[in-house]
Amino acid sequence: MNLLTRALSMARRTTLHEAAASGRLPEVVRLLERGADVNSEVDGNITPLMAASVNGFPEIVRELLAHGAYVNARSSLEVTSLMLAAANGHLETTRILLAHRAYVNGADHEGLTAFIMACARGHAEVARVLMVAGADVNWAASDGSTALTTAARKGHFEVVRLLLENGVDANQIGESGETPLITAVAKGDLAFADLLLANGAEPDARDKDGNTALLKAASIGALEAAEVLLRRGADIEAKNFRGCTPLMAAATLGKTDFMRVLLDRGADVDAASSDGVTPLMLASARGRAESARLLLDKGADPNRVCRDGGTALVAAASGAHGPVVRLLLQANGLSGREVTNPNLNPALVMAAVEGHSDIVRLLLDGGADPDFICDDGSSPLLLAAFKGHLDVVRLLLGRGASVTGRGNRASMALAMAAAGGHANVVELLLGPRGAVRVKESDVQAALILAVRGRHWDVVKRLVDWKPAAPVH
Repeated sequence: MNLLTRALSMARRTTLHEAAASGRLPEVVRLLERGADVNSEVDGNITPLMAASVNGFPEIVRELLAHGAYVNARSSLEVTSLMLAAANGHLETTRILLAHRAYVNGADHEGLTAFIMACARGHAEVARVLMVAGADVNWAASDGSTALTTAARKGHFEVVRLLLENGVDANQIGESGETPLITAVAKGDLAFADLLLANGAEPDARDKDGNTALLKAASIGALEAAEVLLRRGADIEAKNFRGCTPLMAAATLGKTDFMRVLLDRGADVDAASSDGVTPLMLASARGRAESARLLLDKGADPNRVCRDGGTALVAAASGAHGPVVRLLLQANGLSGREVTNPNLNPALVMAAVEGHSDIVRLLLDGGADPDFICDDGSSPLLLAAFKGHLDVVRLLLGRGASVTGRGNRASMALAMAAAGGHANVVELLLGPRGAVRVKESDVQAALILAVRGRHWDVVKRLVDWKPAAPVH
C-alpha cells in the first residue's frame, strides 16, 4: 500500500489525475465536460478514481463514477480503488464504491483484500461496512496473515472485538506463526488476552514452534498473563517442540516469582526436555542462584544427567557461576539429595578446561578428585596445561595432581603445555625449582611437540633445560 501511495505522488499524471488527487471538484467537472478520459492511466496503471479514493474525496468519486469510471480497475500492483479507500479509513468513499458494485473480495499482488487492509490500519467502521457487503472475514493473504491476526499483531483492540463478535475463529495462526492469544501475551496486553479467551481462544493452542501462550508468558516473565492463563486451565506442563516447559523457560530467565507460581500449582520440578535438560540445569547454566535455590527447596535432583552427560554442577562450573556451584555443593542441606562425587569430577574437568580457577578450588574443597581420569585418558591437569591455564595448573599440582601408580601425568602435562605453546606453564613445570620432576626423555618429547607447533619461546626454554643435580 505504501508503494502505491508513493507511486501516486511521484507518477506522471494527467490534469484530471492532479485535480482528482487534490480534491478540486470544479476542475474535475470541467475536465470531464471537455472530454477528459475518465479511465486514463498513468505510471503504475493508476486511474483518476484511485487518485480520488486514496485521499478520500467522495464527491469527486461520485462524479468520476457518474462519467463511467471503472470501479474495479486495478493498478500494476493489483490494487483497486476500494482497497485504497478502505486502507486509509475513508468510510463514505468506501460506501460509494460498494454501492457501485466494487468487488469486495478482490486481492492485491500480496493477497491482501480491502477488508484485511482496513483491519490492519485499525479502521473498525470501514471493516464493519465491508463485512455487511460480504467481505470474507477469514481470507488469508499470501503470507498466511488474516484480518484477525494482523489486527491482533498491531494492537487494534476494537477491530479484534468486532471480528470476534462476528464469529471469526480466535485461534487463527498468522504470518508470524502465532495465534492472536500468543501475540497478546507477547505484547503484555491482558485486556486483549481476556477478550480472546472470552471468545473461544484456546489457552493451549500452539505457534509454529510448539509454544503455547503460557510458554510465551514464561519466556518473557509475564506473570500476570500467566495467572490469567492458568485460571483458564492452561496446561502447566505443555512442552514445545524442543521439549521445553514453562518452568524451564522461567528458570532460564531467572524469573523466581514466576517459577514459584508454577511450582505452587504443581509444575514438575524435574521435568526434562527432549535432551534430558531440567530446570535446575538451565538455571545453573545461566548463574541464576535464587532460582536454583528455589528448585532445590522444591526437591529438584542435583544429580540428574542430561543426554550429553552434563549435570547442573557441570553447567554452573562451565559458566564460572560460583554462587550456584556453592549452592549445589551444599544441596544436601537444601533438598535432602547430596551431589555425588561422580558429578563433582566432570564439573572439575569442565572448570579446568575453561580456566576457572576459583571454581576448581571450590570443587576440590568439595571433594572432587584432582587426579580424575577421563575416558579418553586426559585429566584436569592435562587439559588445563594444554589450554595454558597457569593458575589452574598450579592449583591442581598443589593438590597432588601427579598420580602415583598411574604414570607420571605431571610430566605428560609438560608435553601438553608444549604442544599448546604455553611457555608460562612450561616454566612452572620446569621452573627454577621444578614443579615436577621430569626426565630428559620427557623434555625431548615436549621439544618435538613445540617444534611441530612452531612455538619458539617454548623451544628455547626446553633447549635451555638442565636436569636437576642429584640430591646427596
